[in-house]
Amino acid sequence: MKKIIILIFVILVSLTTKANVKTSINTGSWSDSTIWSPVGVPQLTDTVKIALGDTVTIEPLFTAKPYALNVYGDFINKSILYLPGDLNVTGHFSSERGSKIIFNGSDSQTVTGSGIIDFYDMDNWNYANVDILADVNLYNSLYVDPSSIMTINSGYYFTLKSTSTETARILSIPFDAIIDGKIKD
Repeated sequence: MKKIIILIFVILVSLTTKANVKTSINTGSWSDSTIWSPVGVPQLTDTVKIALGDTVTIEPLFTAKPYALNVYGDFINKSILYLPGDLNVTGHFSSERGSKIIFNGSDSQTVTGSGIIDFYDMDNWNYANVDILADVNLYNSLYVDPSSIMTINSGYYFTLKSTSTETARILSIPFDAIIDGKIKD
């Protein structure tokens, strides 16, 4: 009897902790519940997939907080994106002036993919590690929280880009934070 109760408990826990998957079915605003399947704006427990051929935009003044993000189409960040899970880009992740991505997971996070990844501002609040396994372009600023680690793996670049009006920069690397790998300008 005790084994049956334990088995039921394990099944219930696994069912309640499983992340939902929200997939774009149209081009539109992140906050438009009708562009997602199943219907509804992605939440903190959702793994989000931007489908090939779709363009999804986080509009200014809107804050998105999915669990993880997979970009197969086009993603445009015009605001703030909190991401406690992984980012995979085979399409295009673009960021407009004033936008920010914040890696705020409690476990190791990865940035992967063969697509184009353009961040305007990036904050690393993760105390485990943000593991970069893709080429990333940064157009404004990088902030690394104390005790955070960011690893740029061999064969990939984290590039500080400049425009005619701005130069990308690293804002802060506290004494107990670590950036390991290739950063180029």
